[in-house]
Amino acid sequence: MPTCVPRFLCLTEAFMRIPLPVHDALCRINLGLPLSEQVSREAVHAVFDIKKDVVRTALLAAILSGLMAKKPSEDEIFGILKGALERDAVFRNPKLRIPLPHGAPVIGYSSSGKKGFKTINISTPAAIVASCCGVYIAKGCSKATSSVSGSFDFLSMLGYNHDISFEKKKRQMQELGISFFNMEAETPRFAKIYEKRFFLPHALSFALAGLSFPVHIDTMVFGFSHPDVGLSAKVFRRFGYKSVFTVSSTMDNILYLDEIGVCGHVNIATINDSRLRVSRRQAEELF
Repeated sequence: MPTCVPRFLCLTEAFMRIPLPVHDALCRINLGLPLSEQVSREAVHAVFDIKKDVVRTALLAAILSGLMAKKPSEDEIFGILKGALERDAVFRNPKLRIPLPHGAPVIGYSSSGKKGFKTINISTPAAIVASCCGVYIAKGCSKATSSVSGSFDFLSMLGYNHDISFEKKKRQMQELGISFFNMEAETPRFAKIYEKRFFLPHALSFALAGLSFPVHIDTMVFGFSHPDVGLSAKVFRRFGYKSVFTVSSTMDNILYLDEIGVCGHVNIATINDSRLRVSRRQAEELF
């Protein structure tokens, strides 16, 4: 017991020095009050600046999961994501463009992960099949958190070299119709704080993986393991995406997949010409 007391006092002292933006955000979340875009953004920056890992992780979890329990707004999600990805200057420079034959569009394909139950990696084989049909795919990938294997793990098992230059990735897409972009590699400062710490969808999950692409995306296809695919699509629109397709599926309205399932219900949100459409359909209707 005596050895535990100093550690407890140390953590208590650390929590008493919570930065003001974090304290303000947590108070609002606790009361069910809205956070502005600025408050959300400043809270994330302040959390990330905390040096003690256990305190930083606990406060980040309180904000990200607290917003979900409160039911987040578009402003809150936008501010949270903007603040988090500013750690790696994701929005500082324009996205790189990959010239394709006949001006073909680039389809960005990624997903939130953190699905309700474990599956094999589905999105990568689907992306490969789509590219074989003549679609140009920029596939986002990361290591597994909720699946048996993530896109990064699946590709590594196939022998894919993730450490190739951007020029080689560009040639891959031009010649093969597909290339892969590792989220952790594109946002290393953020990943160091975030990686392997969260296992269920939260405030960042609405668009995080899709926003980390270093290349210009013409249409974003995003799987989100949560029913509110409409809010996910709105957040992408807020970040400037003109064409968005977000999906999730469930068999019991509790456990959600970040892809289209073959049974149960499928939630679909689309944005074309800034217009949002949301639908919920039986999976059998889509096959």
